Amino acid sequence: MRNRIAGAVALVLVAVGGCGADVPDGLAQKVAADCPGLVEPEPLAVVTQGFVVSQISSEAEQACKVWINDGREVLLVSLIAHTSEQEAVQRTAGLCDDMALDEPDKSCAAAVSGNETYALHGVAGRWEARITVYEIPVGDDAKDAVHQMLEDLRNSGKTKS
Repeated sequence: MRNRIAGAVALVLVAVGGCGADVPDGLAQKVAADCPGLVEPEPLAVVTQGFVVSQISSEAEQACKVWINDGREVLLVSLIAHTSEQEAVQRTAGLCDDMALDEPDKSCAAAVSGNETYALHGVAGRWEARITVYEIPVGDDAKDAVHQMLEDLRNSGKTKS
């Protein structure tokens, strides 16, 4: 009986792990070359699913922008350094509609109109993280991917200093 349950759980985990967008050819290389430590290819592939990423750039060391093939800029990821985590929490909470971060995630989604913009503000150590998707439809999968981007930033070497 235990083996059947364990097998069923393993099958579900494999099925869930297989969901999401495949990373298109060349996307991982673009991300690694242009925005290392700021964006991972897997959640970016989910956010931009159905579109072709044409350009990724990091004009500043702590920011990354993504464009799709029709010229629209669709993603901005940025980090703002603060002197302490406490200051980052206070500053980031000021961006939230209710002036408070959701616990225990230390993040909030900003009010946006329609389903073509989603902004997530969060804390990653002493860093304030801002992730905004715009100009493309933002469904639940894309919102989950944006939350994954925040978690990836928290684990990145960029936010360990």
